[in-house]
Parts: sequence; structure tokens; C-alpha cells
Amino acid sequence: PQHAARHQHCNGTLFGWCSSGGTACRILNEICKFLKIWDRMNNMEKSHHKVAAIGLGSMGYGIAQSALRGGHKVWGSDINVEQMQRFVDEGGESDELNNVFDQLDTVIVTVLNASQTEEVLFGANGIVSKLRVGAAVLSCATVPPEFAKEMAKRCAAFGVLYLDAPISGGSLKAANGALTIMA
Repeated sequence: PQHAARHQHCNGTLFGWCSSGGTACRILNEICKFLKIWDRMNNMEKSHHKVAAIGLGSMGYGIAQSALRGGHKVWGSDINVEQMQRFVDEGGESDELNNVFDQLDTVIVTVLNASQTEEVLFGANGIVSKLRVGAAVLSCATVPPEFAKEMAKRCAAFGVLYLDAPISGGSLKAANGALTIMA
């Protein structure tokens, strides 16, 4: 069973705390979102999931490669055409990402800042409305807390889980699957 299913508080019923909408409730809800996504990521070891890595720079490329080594189907997206070709040559899926958004389990967005994150998620070609209900977005850019809360709220309107997950460790650790995620 998953953490969220095991812990009554993840259903918003722990001693009535979450009926108030207070700080404790908001923190508890964030923890529960993290546990749901953590369970999904841990279960990836047991099954092959469909993952998109958006932003194949030094950090995003390493994340995508780690997911490939884990046996998952991984689609990449980057504005650098040469980087995209390298990713496909090294085992990334070659299908057009736009054709599989509704099948993805997880999207890892590794871009520079809040503006780019919002553009990827909700811009003219935003991905959130294309994802299936229950998909998860891990946003790896360092963004202001209020921005992350707003993105989580907007994603939730589409039934998509959002986790503010800034990363640290550099390209070498990314390539070795050893990044620190601050979620």
C-alpha cells in the first residue's frame, strides 16, 4: 500500500485538523502530496513508467539518462536540436512528445526559473492540460514559494500533482543519479 493510503491524515481527516485550512493543514497537505509522488517514484523501480524530461541541459540530461538506466521509457524535450538528437541516440524515445502527454506518469521540468516553468506548464503550448489525471509534475527550478503554491493549485485544477523539487549537485551528480532534491 502507498503512504497516502496508509496515513489517514492524507485524506484530510487527521483529528479534524484539515477542516480549518490553517498552516498545519497546508503543511500536512504538502507532505501528503510529496508522499504520493515519492511512492510513485519508488514504484517506478518495480515497473516501467513513462517519463518526460523537459529541459535537457546539464542537470536535466543527467536526470533523463538516470531514468533510462532505470528501465523507464523517457521522452526528452529541449530547444537545442543537437541535444535532443544526442538523447535519442543514447536511448531516449524518438516519438513526438506531443503525441504521448496523455500517457505519461511523470514529467520532470528542469528549466532555469519561474518564468520558464510557467511557460512550460501553462504557456501557449503548456503541458498540464494535456496530461492525464493523476500524472505528476516535478518542477526542478528554484522558484519563490508563492509561485510554487500557485503552480500546485493550477495543476490540481487539472487533476495533476505538482511537486516543487529544486535540485542541487551539478551535472556530474546528475549524470550519476545522485542529485539532492529539496522537496
